Amino acid sequence: FQLAVANQFANPNKTVEDFNQALKLARKIGDKYRTMGCLITLGFTYTHTGEPVKAIEMFQEVLRFAEETKTDQSMALAFIGINYEAQGDLVNGLDYGRRAFLLYENSLKNKSVLIDERGYVAGPLRMGILYEKMGQLDSAMHYAKMSYDRILEKDINSEISYFYCQICNLFGSIYIRLNQPQDALRFYHLALNKAVEVNFQLSLQESKIGLANFYYSENQLDSVIHYATQAYEGATKIKGFEVMKTSTRLLRMAYEKKGLYSKALYYSDLSIAARDSVSGAEKVRDVLNIAHKEERRQQIMQQKIEADNAAYQSKIKIYSLLAILVGAFLLATLLYRNNRQKQKANALLQQQKDEINEKGIQLQKSLETLKATQTQLIQSEKLASLGELTAGIAHEIQNPLNFVNNFSELSNELIDEMNEQIDKGNTGEIKALSRDIKSNLEKINHHGKRASSIVKGMLEHSRASTGVKELTDINALADEYLRLSYHGMRAKDKDFNATMETNFQDPLSKIEIIPQDIGRVLLNLYNNAFYAVAPQPPKGEQEVSVLSRQKDESYVPTVTVSTHYQAPPLGAGGAGSIIIKVKDNGTGMSESVRAKVFQPFFTTKPTGSGTGLGLSLAYDIVTKGHGGALEVESTEGGGSEFLIKLPF
Repeated sequence: FQLAVANQFANPNKTVEDFNQALKLARKIGDKYRTMGCLITLGFTYTHTGEPVKAIEMFQEVLRFAEETKTDQSMALAFIGINYEAQGDLVNGLDYGRRAFLLYENSLKNKSVLIDERGYVAGPLRMGILYEKMGQLDSAMHYAKMSYDRILEKDINSEISYFYCQICNLFGSIYIRLNQPQDALRFYHLALNKAVEVNFQLSLQESKIGLANFYYSENQLDSVIHYATQAYEGATKIKGFEVMKTSTRLLRMAYEKKGLYSKALYYSDLSIAARDSVSGAEKVRDVLNIAHKEERRQQIMQQKIEADNAAYQSKIKIYSLLAILVGAFLLATLLYRNNRQKQKANALLQQQKDEINEKGIQLQKSLETLKATQTQLIQSEKLASLGELTAGIAHEIQNPLNFVNNFSELSNELIDEMNEQIDKGNTGEIKALSRDIKSNLEKINHHGKRASSIVKGMLEHSRASTGVKELTDINALADEYLRLSYHGMRAKDKDFNATMETNFQDPLSKIEIIPQDIGRVLLNLYNNAFYAVAPQPPKGEQEVSVLSRQKDESYVPTVTVSTHYQAPPLGAGGAGSIIIKVKDNGTGMSESVRAKVFQPFFTTKPTGSGTGLGLSLAYDIVTKGHGGALEVESTEGGGSEFLIKLPF
C-alpha cells in the first residue's frame, strides 16, 4: 500500500499493481478498514488514469461499506461525482459533489467527526470546479474563495499543498471566463511555481494548460503551442487523459489559426483519442450501467426498509389496541368516582363564577370612574395651560397699551397748549405743537397695531388644535411661547426674575407640525424650567442646597432655548431632524425622578400645584403625534435639559 502511494503521481501502472496486491491481501485476511483504504486509493488512481468505470465501481463499494458501518460517506460521494464529471455528466457530478460537501459540513457543525484537512479544503474546491465548468461563475468564485481561505487556515506548505495548486488553477479558469486575463495569469503562475516546488505533476500540467488558455485569449499562438505541448507530454507520462484532451484541442486550434493544417489534423486525431480514453461511448455506457445497478440496489434497500416499517407499524397497532383496552377498563373504573367529584366541583365553580361576575361588575364601575377622573384631569391640565397662556398674553399687551395711554394723554395736553397759541396767533409755535401731536399719533398707531398683532398671534396659537400640520417657523414659535411663559410667571409673582437666552439657528427651514400642539409642549417645558430656577420653599437637603446657591450673588437664574438642524447619520438617507433644546440651571432631578418624569400623574410639585399630566401629554404629542422624540438629561442640583427632536 505504501509503495503504491509513493508511486501515485510518478508511475501510475506500478501504483495500480501495488494497490491491487494490497487490496487482495486485505480481503484475504478479512481486514475491512484496510480493504476500504485500498478501495479509496485505487479508485482515486483509476480516476486520474482515465478509467472512470473501474473508479466508480471502487467508490460504490466504499459507499456501501460506509453505509453499513455508519462511517463518513463524503469522500466516496465526492469521487463518484468526479468520475461522472469526467464523462461530461455535470448534472450527476454536481449532485454527488453537493451531497458530499453538505454531508461533510454537517459533520463539522455537529462535531461528529474530526476535521480532515483534505475534506475541509477539497469539498468547496470540487464545488467551485463543477460550477466553473457549468458556467455559473458567481457560485464558482464563492467556493473558490472558501477553499482558498481554508487552506490558508491550515498551511499551504503542508501535505495538502497540492490543493493550493488546484485552487490557483481554478481562480485562473474563472478569471479567464470573466475576461480578466491579468488576474488569471497571476494565479496560473502561482499554481505553476507551487506544483514545481512540491512535484505535483498533474497540477503542473493543468497550470500549463491554464497558461496556454491565457495566451490563446491574447492570440499569442507560439506561447499557446509551447505550454500546450509541454502539458501534453507531461500528462502522457502520468496518464492524465483530461489534460491530454484539453492540450490537444488547444494545439489543434492554434495550428489552425497559424494555417498549419497538417499539424492541426495530427492533434485533432490525438484529441479524439484522448477524449475516447476518458469518455468514449463504451465507457459512458458502462458508467450508465453502474448507475442503473446502483439505482436498483437503492430501490431494493428502500423496499426492504418499507417492509420493515410496515411490520413495525403492525406491531405498534396491536400494542396500541391492547393499551386502548386497558385504558378503557381503567377509565370505566374511574368514571363513577369522577362523576360524583365533578358534581361537587361544578357546584363550587358556579359559586366562584357568581363571585367573579360580581367583582367584574365592580371593576367595570371603577374603570369608568377612573376614565372620567382621567378626562377631568387632562381637561384641568389644558385649562391650567390656557390660564398661564392668558396671563402671558395680558402682560405682553400691557406694554403697548401703556404707550398708547401715555401718548394719548400727552397729545391732549399738547392740543390744549396749541389752542392757547392759536388765540395768541403764534403760528410757529402752533406748527411745532402740531408736529409733536402728529408724532404722538404715529406712536399711538404703531403701538396699537403692535397690541393688535400680539392679540391676533396669541389667539392663533392658543386656539384648539385642528390636528392639521402646517409649515411653521420653529424659531418664531419657540420665541413667542418663551416670552408668554415668562410673562405668565411674572404675572403670578412680580418678584420673579430670570435671564432668557436664545440661540436660534438662522436661517432654519420651516417644518410641518401642528403648531398649537407643539406650542403646548414648549409652554409646558418653559413653565417647568422657570419653576425650577424660581426660589421654592425648602422640602429637603437637595432643595436647601439649591436655595443657598440661588441666594448667592453669583447665581443668575437662566433659561436657555436653542434650535438647530441635525443631519441624518452617514449613509442613512433622509433629511434629518429639527432639534429644540430647553435648558435651565435650576434644581435638577435625581435619577429616580428622571426615570418617571414622563409617566402620567407623576409630579414633584406640591399638592394642588400640578396634575402630573403636562410632560406625559407633551411626550405623546411629540412621539405619537409627530413621530419625533422627547428626551431629558438632568443632574440633581445641576439643572435640566429637555430635547425635542422633530423629523424634517
